[in-house]
Amino acid sequence: FDAALGVGASQGDLFKHFQSFFAEAIDSSSTCCVVALGPGSSGKTYSLLGTDSDRGMISRGAQMLFDSGAPGLAVSIAEVSCEGVFDLLAGSNTLRLAWDSNSGQCTSDASFVRVGDAVTLDGVLRRGYEQREMFSLASCEGSPQ
Repeated sequence: FDAALGVGASQGDLFKHFQSFFAEAIDSSSTCCVVALGPGSSGKTYSLLGTDSDRGMISRGAQMLFDSGAPGLAVSIAEVSCEGVFDLLAGSNTLRLAWDSNSGQCTSDASFVRVGDAVTLDGVLRRGYEQREMFSLASCEGSPQ
């Protein structure tokens, strides 16, 4: 937990707070994972994706990466919901995660899409969001939410 911003905070305010984390990941060529955690309808998707006129954390962070001259990034989108993990780019209903003790990293069978610009990234995010809508309806029926 890093911060709680007030209800009047804009997407820009949110990004300013976390901008240094993106800059550090870019400077060190690190892998970056952006996670939003909270109860349903609390604004997680809005914070990550934003709107066409007010971009969210992912688009703003990726733009920093592209502006730094990086050749691009690999994107994976997962949804943890209804006691399952869903790969939103593959359209599959489960995602397997495992700990690799040799590398000391988590591995998965997640789908990755390479993107080299903000427009392509926005298209990938939109595709993931559309899949999310589909899985939310199909996978949670009869499950406690």
